[in-house]
Amino acid sequence: HTRYISGTGVQTCALPILTAAYKLQDYGFDVTVLEKTNRVSGRVWTNRGYFCDNQYCEFGATRVPDIHDRTIAYIKMLGLELAQASFGDADNRLYCVNGKRFHKKETEQPGSTLANYLDAESAYTTKLFAAIGEDADENRLWEEIKKEGMDDMTFTQWMKSACGFTDDQVRLVAASNGSEVNMFSASMWMAQEYVERKWDQAFRVKGGNDQIAKGLAARLKSPVTMLANVKTVRATSGGVEVDYTEKGQSKTLAGDYVISALPLDALKKVQWEPGLSQGKMAASKDVRMQYVTRVNLQFKKRFWETDEGLKGLKVLHSDFEIERFWDMTVSDDQKQPLITKPVAAVGDVQAPDEAECAKQKEARCAAPVQQSEKGIITC
Repeated sequence: HTRYISGTGVQTCALPILTAAYKLQDYGFDVTVLEKTNRVSGRVWTNRGYFCDNQYCEFGATRVPDIHDRTIAYIKMLGLELAQASFGDADNRLYCVNGKRFHKKETEQPGSTLANYLDAESAYTTKLFAAIGEDADENRLWEEIKKEGMDDMTFTQWMKSACGFTDDQVRLVAASNGSEVNMFSASMWMAQEYVERKWDQAFRVKGGNDQIAKGLAARLKSPVTMLANVKTVRATSGGVEVDYTEKGQSKTLAGDYVISALPLDALKKVQWEPGLSQGKMAASKDVRMQYVTRVNLQFKKRFWETDEGLKGLKVLHSDFEIERFWDMTVSDDQKQPLITKPVAAVGDVQAPDEAECAKQKEARCAAPVQQSEKGIITC
């Protein structure tokens, strides 16, 4: 009857903690999950009840790649349904870069800026992946990447210094992939390219991706302790103690082990006794985290399809602050158009006020509109 205390302390517990708790319980352990917020899904955050016609949107994780075998296995175990999210016609995506508006197919003619970039990237990744091998382990992957000196520069810097990319080519890369190309190291980016080289299809959970977390939480014998803000994790002669506040009251929980799913930059928000290793604290201080704001817009008509012929998940790539537009209603469970745009930003995301959302929704949805023409863009 070993007792595990499982939780994050300063943010939502999400899939890492819930899967750990579920498996430990399956092996016969007693598990207590501590959760700071009032929801269990973490960055998998589905918003419901805001748009007309009961349409929902994703504030967090939007897609389940077909290479995420374990996630898909849990989805099937929970009896949830997957809907395919089509990437659409790759040649017909719209770009707004460097003050110019064009379709991707217009830039892939021989000698064009984008064609030169695609050829250069393809040649380099093919060479690197051949050196790594088809099924390299993590150590082999990093050994080859470090030989190229890619750990000491961002992906943008590497494109210019190692591949001779022009500013226009770099802008196209950033428009296609997002502003993270200016933040992440070239080594991390290339490692991601290797891991995702077999990614072919994307899916979403019908009814909302947060059902994965909610389904796992529902299968725990003990309910998740909500609004539990962990302050101190303390090793004792008999195991571990966790000091936390729950709805303003100070409490202490004892157990044999504690599992934390804190991201590196949040480790310093908890007092650890004894302190964590020097390496963990250095990582907590130095590893950069990216914050993203998503804006979801519902429209009465799917103008990106009727006027531009743009179909599929990826609608627009730009070098504006709004970066990219995604049509999140391309799966078969959401026919009304919804556009999402991710905007790079720094700060905490607050849950919308439910009463205000309901008031605004009543005003928006008062006018009748043909349901088949509606949609939401996420950006």
